[in-house]
Amino acid sequence: MPRLPPLRLTHAQTLIGGALADHPVTIADGVIVDGPAPEVDLTGYILLPGIIDLHGDGFERHLSPRPSAPFEPKKALASAAAELAVNGVTTAWFAQSWSWEGGFRSGPACEALLEALQEVRAQVLADVRVQIRLETHVIDQHAAVRAAVTRFGVDYVVFNNHLPEAMDMARDQPERFAQ
Repeated sequence: MPRLPPLRLTHAQTLIGGALADHPVTIADGVIVDGPAPEVDLTGYILLPGIIDLHGDGFERHLSPRPSAPFEPKKALASAAAELAVNGVTTAWFAQSWSWEGGFRSGPACEALLEALQEVRAQVLADVRVQIRLETHVIDQHAAVRAAVTRFGVDYVVFNNHLPEAMDMARDQPERFAQ
């Protein structure tokens, strides 16, 4: 992403110390700094810190609004990131499964999502990352997971064990489990 010049945001009501005040904020190289910079007058605006979403599932409806209607992943991710940005979310981890369940929760699906995100990352407004939800029973895929984590710079992996839940569903609701 191209570097933006430093900016000093002035005359906005800025949330600082738990209260709104007319306090300038200077941003350089993506961080808040002290010092002069070209000013942008934000009179009449409120300047708030961004929201961080550590586990988002909402992006899934952008990828596949219905099971039979998947969207092109790069466009879907850009749409999901735009939705986050307009709602004040500046950093988000999309929770993507790497599971024995297959389909959208398979290892190849996770890698395809990571690839698509890598291709659109520079064009989206929010800092979008992927949280891999790794099923504990895919031991034979751990080398592939490690490779994907390294290749795509994944910084958040959680471990899930949905096998007991799946076994209960297979016993009690076999039709639903088959889906």
